[in-house]
Amino acid sequence: MRRTLLSLTVVACLCVPAVAGVARVRDARRSTAELTEGASLLERPLSQAAELGDLPTSDARAKLHSARDGAADEQQSRRARALGQVCDAIEALRRGEHSTAAQSADGAIRLAPDEPIALLVHAAAAAGRGDRGAAERSLDRVTRNRNAPPSLRERAAFMRAEWMLDAGRSHEALDLLEALDRDRPRGGSVLNLLGLARSAVGDRVGALRAFEQAIETHPHKEVPLLNLARAYREQGQLDRARSTLERALGHSQDYADAWVAYGVVLADLHAPNARHVLVRAAQLAPNDATPLAAQGALDLAEHHYEDAAESFRKALERDPDHAIARTNLGITLAHLGRNDLALRAFEQATQRAPHVGEAWNGLGSMRLASGDASGAVAALRQAMTLLPDDANPAINLGRALEALQQWDAASRAYREALRRQPMHQGAVDRLLAITRPEERAHERARLGLASEARHNGRAGRTLASRR
Repeated sequence: MRRTLLSLTVVACLCVPAVAGVARVRDARRSTAELTEGASLLERPLSQAAELGDLPTSDARAKLHSARDGAADEQQSRRARALGQVCDAIEALRRGEHSTAAQSADGAIRLAPDEPIALLVHAAAAAGRGDRGAAERSLDRVTRNRNAPPSLRERAAFMRAEWMLDAGRSHEALDLLEALDRDRPRGGSVLNLLGLARSAVGDRVGALRAFEQAIETHPHKEVPLLNLARAYREQGQLDRARSTLERALGHSQDYADAWVAYGVVLADLHAPNARHVLVRAAQLAPNDATPLAAQGALDLAEHHYEDAAESFRKALERDPDHAIARTNLGITLAHLGRNDLALRAFEQATQRAPHVGEAWNGLGSMRLASGDASGAVAALRQAMTLLPDDANPAINLGRALEALQQWDAASRAYREALRRQPMHQGAVDRLLAITRPEERAHERARLGLASEARHNGRAGRTLASRR
């Protein structure tokens, strides 16, 4: 009996290593599966997560935490920890904390230097901090990584297209997005951005079609609906814009951007509840300058200039780089007769947002009003480039050139204004005023005008000063 007990004990002891080995293998397999599942949550395609912030980081973190604890080797442990830091970075991006996101992304890359999702998040954080060079380098590493999942290569191309659009490289962005749409057709996020790119290059019909298609598959339907409404507004279809925005708000009652756009369209329609809607937008986005800028624009349109100036200043307190608020502040101050302050506002607007044509036009106008005609010319030429369909910069340029007694150049500026807006009365009047008497009949015939009686006095006075 004693020998039997001893034998059983020996057998049990011999089995312990085998049982432990089986448990380790089971744990390693579970860890590998959880690591794979956690990574796949962070590699979701654009059709399931339009933005990095839409990725399910909480679910991914739980999987990665378990994978880390049961990792079969150091390499697997390092990847699990790296992806955990990616989750931290994405959550920081969601809060708008780009520096914190960059630190977490850097930590992830140190643990796993070639992890594609870590590089993508690092690119997003770098772009948020204004370091576009570092962002581009991170995207390049994803693009060159042959082992990167197709969903992340697609997201890298999508992010690059977004940045191209922001930088005004609309045609390049369009080519990239058209290629993305061919590779993975009917993707809502790609179609939405494709609509913005088409709109930027002047393809209004194509933009409408892309937005309408994007609504079918976009994970947040209110986003393409908002862009579709903006396209309708640009085409003067205000009723369709209003109904489209009401659809967007039906999908998301807390979508502040849609409330702002809705308030702007209601203001265009002279609806009495426009201001109430904009106040609602400001409540939903207490740190966003746009609702306050929209309220200021409404005050400006209603000639409540002091109220408008106050709204624009409050908007700029929230976002000093808000180009529309700063430009409209300059316009408002000009209406109030505070030309020095208006000039300074336009100078700051062109420095902070050199792509805004209205700011350059305002700067040129204020320089001309202050007697600096030569300084006005360069600003107004820039405005003409940025506003290719607007007659006002060309007319202002003509006036500046008149002040410099550059008559032929002024005539060309007024003719350009008339090309942009045929029979613009201000351009017609100024062009005839500086045309030589012996050439005026020919000019009037070219313009299709029948009588010159009402121009004679003005022309004579202007020509006298010209001589």
